[in-house]
Amino acid sequence: MIVNINDHLARIIVFFEDKKTSSQPLSVYEINDSLTNYFKNCEISVEIDKNKGIVLKEELGIELGGMSNTSFSLIYPTNKKLDDDRDLVFVLGNEIQQINTKAINFGIFILIQSDQLDDSLFTQLRHFSSISNDIEGFSIRSIPRRFWSRISDEVIKKGFSFEFFGKAIIHSYKKRFEGFINSMKVFMINSDKQIITEFLTCVSTMKAEMNQRWKKKIEDWKKRIDCDYQWACEICPYISACQNIQEILERRKKIEK
Repeated sequence: MIVNINDHLARIIVFFEDKKTSSQPLSVYEINDSLTNYFKNCEISVEIDKNKGIVLKEELGIELGGMSNTSFSLIYPTNKKLDDDRDLVFVLGNEIQQINTKAINFGIFILIQSDQLDDSLFTQLRHFSSISNDIEGFSIRSIPRRFWSRISDEVIKKGFSFEFFGKAIIHSYKKRFEGFINSMKVFMINSDKQIITEFLTCVSTMKAEMNQRWKKKIEDWKKRIDCDYQWACEICPYISACQNIQEILERRKKIEK
């Protein structure tokens, strides 16, 4: 199936607008200018690889997702032209300062448009965990097919919000991949488990396309190394050796260029 990205984007925006209520507000932020001054005024650091660290339990302000909550993250890079090329952040739900619990259901969908998208850039753009090294007081914990992150109490007291988080994501990506990203849309849903589940249905076609692309990469790789293991790479008992072979092949490919 050929994905019409603008139709999908319109459907997502309509979904967010339809779910807006007094208890589940919708906020939309357009990024017009450089974010450097914005972060400076917030006094929260957002710099590439300058904020590596783990938010410990005793430092915790709020936890997004995790083992006991409903959560997801989906990053969708595309080279298809968007009718709307603005950088936008959509937040469905209350802001952090209005939330009275330490752990919430949370979902995040990131659409990245790049005219220069190839397989290598596609893979790099989907490594979302790297931004954990860029944002002060924020850390991502590894968990397959889920989203689990912590925000420290210290930065929340400084004004860390979902607005700030969305803008920090866009800033971090555009700095890491300077010159490669045309525009970004960040959609966040917090607190409501049912709405998160419904949103996953809304983007199921896009999610299936991502999964199919990933499966093809696995199959191509398995053919390259003559692997006949039937299960997924994540649970393969030979994954460490396979990754070592992959590194050697990548180095060899660079040398032969």
